[in-house]
Amino acid sequence: MSEDHCLYSALPALVSGQCGRETGHKHAAIIQTTINGIAKSNLHTISITSDRESRHGKALVQLTFKKELEVSLPIYPTLSVLLLMNLKVGDDDVTADKDYKHIFKRC
Repeated sequence: MSEDHCLYSALPALVSGQCGRETGHKHAAIIQTTINGIAKSNLHTISITSDRESRHGKALVQLTFKKELEVSLPIYPTLSVLLLMNLKVGDDDVTADKDYKHIFKRC
């Protein structure tokens, strides 16, 4: 994408509630707080991933299934032709990445 490796470096952040009593809504709030903190450091969140926990999946839906990817974005023509491509995004076009084992199990 770019020769500027600092601009497009991946910097993972791991977040998880510990008590196991969080609802999907509460877990989404934890994740959103993390995203807000990351944004204050001038970094950009592009994707949120999850494991097989149902509340984590509910949090992903709440945060990333808000709207369709804008047709006017430069990446839209490339992604829109991919069969079964999920074009749902959240604020600032953040995407969801559900555990691939879960997805394949459901196919």
